[in-house]
Amino acid sequence: MFFEEVQIRRSATTAERRQRDAQNLQRTIAIRDADRCCSAELDDVGKWIERTEIRPPDPARPLEKFSGGNQQKVVIAKSLRTEPRVLLLDEPTQGVDVGAKAAIYELIAGAARDGCAVMVCSSDAKELAALCGRVLVMREGEIVAELEREAISESRMVEASAGMDPGQESTSQESTSERIES
Repeated sequence: MFFEEVQIRRSATTAERRQRDAQNLQRTIAIRDADRCCSAELDDVGKWIERTEIRPPDPARPLEKFSGGNQQKVVIAKSLRTEPRVLLLDEPTQGVDVGAKAAIYELIAGAARDGCAVMVCSSDAKELAALCGRVLVMREGEIVAELEREAISESRMVEASAGMDPGQESTSQESTSERIES
């Protein structure tokens, strides 16, 4: 009888041990796979940090600790990392310094060169003139002008948004004041 009890006990503990060992092995494999995944992800993030010139190049740094320009580059890089077919940007350089602006313009132009359709909504006519191949100018919720390639200029966009015919030159100061009064 004693022998049977020992054997049953051993058998039960052996089964439990095997089950624990199997669970530990599964955990070990999951951790190893997660490390591999994280390592690949960190490599990819590192490439994007380098490509976008984010400073300092620290993937562990909290986003709020970066400057406004670097925060904006992180947001754009996150979008570009998914290889989108269409990229929608609203005021992409508002409140960023000149250096970050240039880097963001290059990211946007690069996305367009890579075949991504890019739509930029901006109140900065100079920015639109630098970035766009086609500009729709809106006034009071309506499209009032469509400018393409060579016709795109800061002055034409401002004129169209003010209700003037884009490209029409005012001949005198009086005509400008007449338009303002009416």
